[in-house]
Amino acid sequence: MSWIDGVALTLVAFAVVQASYVVSQAIVGSWMGATVQNLSVGFGPVVVSRMICGCDFRISALPFGGYTKFYGNDDVEDVTTKNEIDGAPRDIVPFNDVPILGRAAVFFVGPLSTVLIGLTCAAIPVWIGADQVVVDAELPALWAKNGVPNLTVARHSSTWNGQLELFDNTTFEFFLRTVTFRSLNGWSGLLGWTSTLGSASKHSFAAWLSCFGVTMIGMGLANLLPIPVLNGGHLVFLAIEAANGRSPERLLITATYFGMLFSLVMMGRVILADIVWIWNLIL
Repeated sequence: MSWIDGVALTLVAFAVVQASYVVSQAIVGSWMGATVQNLSVGFGPVVVSRMICGCDFRISALPFGGYTKFYGNDDVEDVTTKNEIDGAPRDIVPFNDVPILGRAAVFFVGPLSTVLIGLTCAAIPVWIGADQVVVDAELPALWAKNGVPNLTVARHSSTWNGQLELFDNTTFEFFLRTVTFRSLNGWSGLLGWTSTLGSASKHSFAAWLSCFGVTMIGMGLANLLPIPVLNGGHLVFLAIEAANGRSPERLLITATYFGMLFSLVMMGRVILADIVWIWNLIL
């Protein structure tokens, strides 16, 4: 497989993960009684838009992300418009009227789907006995355009312990460096990650699966952290609502602003890491 084919595979696979994320949330939300308004796989300009079972399903140009939107208590105008488009009344259930456990299930199932896909990808190299992907400065570098320092392949079969070490030395290490403001020298962001997976695919499909799998596991677990704007933050506020009998509106608004600021700073670090990595690659 060529590097370009590996990059294309990575983008398609990531879009599939995002589709699994939003569709799983929509299914669980509908099962819990909420009414889905729209689903989006990706962000940016809409490439495809279709009405499916009364839901506006969109595929956008940028595959890095997506969202599931349910009707809420403040969506009166949206409800009216939707009913006129459908040509028939619908039983609209605002998301905030769904029981707390139902809303918690919605926030939990998306990251869970990402983790399960990651575990499946990481399991295949172990199952077939493929060479173990490792981070080891003493082994020869096998890949060009690599956004993870010393990422290579050891000549022994993959194991679950080996995949765990790979997770610790790549996804988890990058996360720790980012949030603790340690140096990201030699590391890349999303663009470099895509390039690295393209390079891994040149070695073998199993190497690509290992790298993609541990990354998806990390992304799913990170989304469950108790940080506002992440799903884990929503779960914390639902726990507070369950304890107090009402939603902590002021705390929610304030914490959301802090969560957005934190997310913007972290994304800025990731983008800067990509810029520096690309600059060093050119030089």
